Amino acid sequence: MERERIDRSIKKIDKEIAVIDKKLSAKGFVDRAPKEVVEETHAQRRALVEARARLEEEKGLIEELS
Repeated sequence: MERERIDRSIKKIDKEIAVIDKKLSAKGFVDRAPKEVVEETHAQRRALVEARARLEEEKGLIEELS
């Protein structure tokens, strides 16, 4: 049950990362957006990647215990 919750959270984060990657890969966004907005978008991506890594660790611990 907990593993399923973690898997759902990971899928959600993966989708959010894909949206951000698409935005950052768009030349128009990076060229036209204010520097602060681009930096904030990079920060959001880093936070999502860190959250995903924590979830993967939790998932590994749960699998070890079961």
